[in-house]
Amino acid sequence: MATTTSPAVLRPERSIAIIAGLVVILVAAAVAAVLTLGNRPPAEYPPDSPQAAFIGYVRAFEARDPETAYSYFSQKVKRTMTFEQFTDPKEYGRPLPIRERNTRLRIDRVEVTGDRATLWLTTEYFTGSGLSADRYTVTEELQLVREDGAWKIDERLGWRN
Repeated sequence: MATTTSPAVLRPERSIAIIAGLVVILVAAAVAAVLTLGNRPPAEYPPDSPQAAFIGYVRAFEARDPETAYSYFSQKVKRTMTFEQFTDPKEYGRPLPIRERNTRLRIDRVEVTGDRATLWLTTEYFTGSGLSADRYTVTEELQLVREDGAWKIDERLGWRN
């Protein structure tokens, strides 16, 4: 007796090949997305803008230049946080919105009213790998004030305030 197969039924070898092909396409797309998103040049801001002041702080902090990083704080903050507290992780915590490996920090928008500004910062966290990778975001507001013609961060950053 002859057997017939329905055209809609796939052979196991073909099903495996299709699934493997889809996995390869997904992995290639994920790698392309990571490379594309990870290599975006940093945004450029006018030198006298609140965004530039915050970026200056971040760059000084990441360059391990605590004197310059501390100089980006307002007088109000410096009255409540000495330089020694700023540089002592036991006293102060991490003096930057959380920046670790597999994170990206971006400035979403700024609102300036006179000598005060609010930056909306979003930190994106990437965890896991491969198909089990996750991304989540945290949005924070950061207050700045203009003092002596320069924008200064007007609140303490980090775990302890």
